[in-house]
Amino acid sequence: MMNCLQKVVSEHDIDNIFCACQDGNDLTVFAYITRDLVTQKHYCHVFRVDSIVCTHSLTVLCDNDR
Repeated sequence: MMNCLQKVVSEHDIDNIFCACQDGNDLTVFAYITRDLVTQKHYCHVFRVDSIVCTHSLTVLCDNDR
């Protein structure tokens, strides 16, 4: 089984993630929008992963926590 969560790049409380999605043309691209609790600013984080299995795992994780 592929370990999709080998390296932590950024960490945010799941309750502060407003949406998560995959690029429709390149399913290895994953993005989410979050709000920083200290600054109250919104940030969009975009990542590219090695496999769409990893991206799908991340979007399912976000969807299941809601």
